[in-house]
Amino acid sequence: MRNFKSDLLNVLKISPFIIILLLGFMYFFGTPCLISGTTGYPCPGCGLTRAFYYLLSGNFKESLRYHALLIPVLLYLLYSGLSLYKLKKSNNKYFIIITIIFLLVILSYYAYRLIYNFPNTSPMTINDKAILQRIFNK
Repeated sequence: MRNFKSDLLNVLKISPFIIILLLGFMYFFGTPCLISGTTGYPCPGCGLTRAFYYLLSGNFKESLRYHALLIPVLLYLLYSGLSLYKLKKSNNKYFIIITIIFLLVILSYYAYRLIYNFPNTSPMTINDKAILQRIFNK
C-alpha cells in the first residue's frame, strides 16, 4: 500500500537536485527537455509548459496553439494520481486501457504536428544547441 505523505516527502527531498539538473541542461542545450536537448527534434510534450503558462494567464487561444492536448494531459495526470493514491487501483484493466488510449492520442497528435508544423512553427522547431545537432552540423 502506498503512502502519499512519504512519497511526497521523497519527491521533495530530490526536487532540488532535479531542478539543478534541468537548469544545467537548459543552460547548455537551450531546453530542459532531454529529447530536444539530445536530438534537437521536438518531443510529443513540446509546448506543454508554454501552453500551461498561457492557460494560467487566461490566454486560451495561445494555450491551444502551443499544445492543444494540455487539458487532457492535466485530466489524465489527475486521474492517474487519484487511481494511484485514492482508489488503489493503478493496475486495473480500466487504468491500463485509458493509458493506452491516452498514449495513442498523444502520439497521433505528435505525428500531426510533425507533418503540419515541423520545422517552421514554434514549438515544433529544431534545437540547434542540442548534442546531436552540434555533432552532425559541424
